[in-house]
Amino acid sequence: IIMDMDIVEGLTIKKSNTNFMTYYGEDNMKICKLICLCMLFPFYTCLVYASEPLQVRFGNELILFPTPSGFCLLGGTTQEDQLFEWQKDIQFNMGNKLFGMWVDCETKREILKNRMPEYFDQWVIATGTLTGDQKTEQTYQISAKTFNEIMVGEMDFSEISKMVEKNLEDANTVHFADKDVVKIGELIDLGVLGVSDSVHRGVIMKVNDNYQERLVSGVTGIILINNVPIGVHFYTEYEDNKTIEKLLSNSKSYSANLFYAN
Repeated sequence: IIMDMDIVEGLTIKKSNTNFMTYYGEDNMKICKLICLCMLFPFYTCLVYASEPLQVRFGNELILFPTPSGFCLLGGTTQEDQLFEWQKDIQFNMGNKLFGMWVDCETKREILKNRMPEYFDQWVIATGTLTGDQKTEQTYQISAKTFNEIMVGEMDFSEISKMVEKNLEDANTVHFADKDVVKIGELIDLGVLGVSDSVHRGVIMKVNDNYQERLVSGVTGIILINNVPIGVHFYTEYEDNKTIEKLLSNSKSYSANLFYAN
């Protein structure tokens, strides 16, 4: 049950645990904002041919990411590595650590034939939330129930959109010498779409990548794994409401796989 309202650096959060802010400090409440920043990054990236889990470290914790069904991992070619570094820089500047990215395996096969597509049809991004101005890899000694209660709070994306635009332009300039190579336009926040092991939030946005403007949909599963706040973001081109239903189904299924893998 939502009980009260707090403002955390311009992000409006309705939360149910009034003692959480007092006990853990305002800095730690930024986790909700930082995770959701990634929802505005529908970038054209991919991941390596492998079905084994991706193992990453966050602080002193090890996390296993199962390969999403039908997807392959980014890495191994110059173009893929460039895209990964671009996305890694953007995420770090926004307060997230990039763990991995995947695209559908058909796209991966085309990349390995040296045929990089103009854009990706489907992709997945996994991130962990960094803490404070120093962007430290901090874990959170809270229950999954408390974490989910915080994540279901209402959010105002207006300030987040401005931050995204600035960091995106900077990264575009550094990695591609063109600040407008990818631009994000109008955003539709779909809010919380469901709660399982994760809190699942949705978004629809206009994306211009110098080839065309597309309407992109995304569903993010936000979950606490080994005390690490994690976001797993599923993206594809928006067609109709069934697009969101499929993304939500994929997000819930992956959330269960991620939970039991760890």
